[in-house]
Amino acid sequence: MINRKTSAVIVVISIFFISQIIMLLHIISLRNSVKLLDEKIDSFETSLAGFKENESLQIERLNDQIFVMNRTYDGILSENKQKTIDTAERDTSFIKAKKNALLLYKAGRYSDSYDEYKKLMQLHADDMECRLYKAKSLFYKNRSDSSSYMEIMEDIMILKQNGASDEEILKIEQSIMAEKEGLNG
Repeated sequence: MINRKTSAVIVVISIFFISQIIMLLHIISLRNSVKLLDEKIDSFETSLAGFKENESLQIERLNDQIFVMNRTYDGILSENKQKTIDTAERDTSFIKAKKNALLLYKAGRYSDSYDEYKKLMQLHADDMECRLYKAKSLFYKNRSDSSSYMEIMEDIMILKQNGASDEEILKIEQSIMAEKEGLNG
């Protein structure tokens, strides 16, 4: 028979082996967990590498688009700058030509004044001051030339539609109307 000491030793040895088996099972479980974790880390790193590559491609595309947009913007800016310069030059030359035409009108050089205002009207048909002096110049360059009355009356009609009023032009209109009535009456 087994005595108590032997029994106790067998129990201790059994407990030791059981604890060793349990520890071994835990180690196996931990190794499996570590293996699974390594697989997940590898999968994550692969996904991350793919994301980084995709992100790099997207950043590259965005940089290309930004470059194209910058070139387009620079082109538009340059074009607008040139237009502004061109417009300023045209406006300056238009103002000078307008002053010159007015000087011709005031000097009584109605034929030359008419020619200048007619050129100006081709550039700025909406300039009512040019239209006014063009009509006056045409009338005064040869008052008896009824062939110019139609053009003068068209200018007067446009001036009235745009709210322009000038006593002199109204007198010219009355004079033309009176002459037409005299010819027709």
